Amino acid sequence: MNQKSLTVIIPTWNRARYLEKNLEILDSYLKRGLDFKILVCNNGSTDNTSKVLEKWVNHPQIAIINHPENIKYDRNVASGYLNFDTDFCFCLGDTKSLSFESLERIIKTINEENLDALVIKTTNSIIQQTEYYDEINKILLELGWVLPNISSCVLSNKLISIERCERYFDSQFIHYGVFVDGLCALKKIKVKYDSTIKLELINFAGIIRPHGWSSKVCSIWGKTWMAFVMTFPWKVSLETKLNVIRNLNKFEKHLSLGVFVFAKINSDKAFFEDYKENRKYMPLLSSTPLLFYDIIAFIPDVFFQLIRPLLRRVTKYKQRIR
Repeated sequence: MNQKSLTVIIPTWNRARYLEKNLEILDSYLKRGLDFKILVCNNGSTDNTSKVLEKWVNHPQIAIINHPENIKYDRNVASGYLNFDTDFCFCLGDTKSLSFESLERIIKTINEENLDALVIKTTNSIIQQTEYYDEINKILLELGWVLPNISSCVLSNKLISIERCERYFDSQFIHYGVFVDGLCALKKIKVKYDSTIKLELINFAGIIRPHGWSSKVCSIWGKTWMAFVMTFPWKVSLETKLNVIRNLNKFEKHLSLGVFVFAKINSDKAFFEDYKENRKYMPLLSSTPLLFYDIIAFIPDVFFQLIRPLLRRVTKYKQRIR
């Protein structure tokens, strides 16, 4: 049997410190004997990313795509999908990492099992045990809420095409769309969820790990999320789509009342403007009555400022307060 190869694709934008740490971790795995390639897709970063990448430009296992300007998230991911040259690829978020053992298991699994895709554990809240799937609706009903994480799936190169990538431009979830669309195009599929392969986070002491949607929670995980799921191919039933839409908040709690409370504590006016624009989608996304969100939205910020000093003393809440 021919050895199957893997490329770790890292789409990045203005996260130089995290990217540098990520590359150092992956390079240490190469030195320890793991065989894989790395492809960095720099989306026109304006921070120190270019200087970080200069250190790796001559590395034999690292390729770099530098976009002179920001081409938007989905197109940056697509530039990785359309330029790797191995049997499988894995999109690793620039603030995320894998242990040596987890990456070793990915490589071992794609070589020992005839898979179309491999889904990994992205959060400790997943209680699903290792399982194999041969039907797209079952995959989405059980794992649909896991897949929005860009680092959730390892894809065979046969799932990826220019047309498939272009279909999901500006969706914010191109990796998920390519996964579903690619599998729906196959007559038979074999997908494995492996609970022993776990995603980890790169953290720096005293620094809140960045993400780009803190003030756009209701639009990203509301309107955009719904529109994306509803574009899935006909093989995905309407019932499955509606379950996938609601299960995301059920398990990940992007639209929890706690998220709204902390937005008030942080006086995040953009957050509540976003809520106002996307309020009509909330009943389809969350089982929480709309009235509860409205109450938090319309209570004056000053009330929440009173509890701010108390919450800053609680370790698990401290980093959520700006």
